[in-house]
Amino acid sequence: MDESSDQELVAMALRGDDVAFSRLYYRYAPRLARRLGALGRGDADTADVLQKAFLEIHRTLGRYRPDASFSAWVQAIAYRVWRTHLRGRRRRAWMVSVSPEHFDNQHDDQDPSAAELSDRGELGRHLRRLLGELPVDKQIAYALHELEGLGVTEIGELVGASPQTIWARVSSARRALEKALGELYLPTGAPASSPAERT
Repeated sequence: MDESSDQELVAMALRGDDVAFSRLYYRYAPRLARRLGALGRGDADTADVLQKAFLEIHRTLGRYRPDASFSAWVQAIAYRVWRTHLRGRRRRAWMVSVSPEHFDNQHDDQDPSAAELSDRGELGRHLRRLLGELPVDKQIAYALHELEGLGVTEIGELVGASPQTIWARVSSARRALEKALGELYLPTGAPASSPAERT
């Protein structure tokens, strides 16, 4: 088991130790791949962004401050790369992976009929299309908050924005989806909390 601290491995990597950087890669790549996978359309996108992110991490390793969290630092770089990746595409092909069940909390506990399942599948397709039409920053904020369960403070640290800005993006995305899909198809549950209540 690798017991070296992140800071120790960074120092070694900065001295030219490629093995140390590889250890950092294998320590953090699985976590980043999981989170990027929750945002992306497929494995190819995730792998591409992960590769670009670690190239950027390697290139800018000298800028890392040892008193800061290395985990937060690498995640922030990964999300910046992801945002650039999305904005650079000619078409908005990115879609958040949302299962219809995620939006089915208001239904009763009875087994759904085939027609209901079909309706939910259609809802999921509409939702993914609508999410893909939102500005990139709102897509990322919504996905990290609603699907990954991250608080607005943590998201803000990852993407370089204030908690208030993140909350505004999440709320704006919610309103856009509610307007497009209607309250019947996008239950919101309890009244939305403020940034201070969900951090």
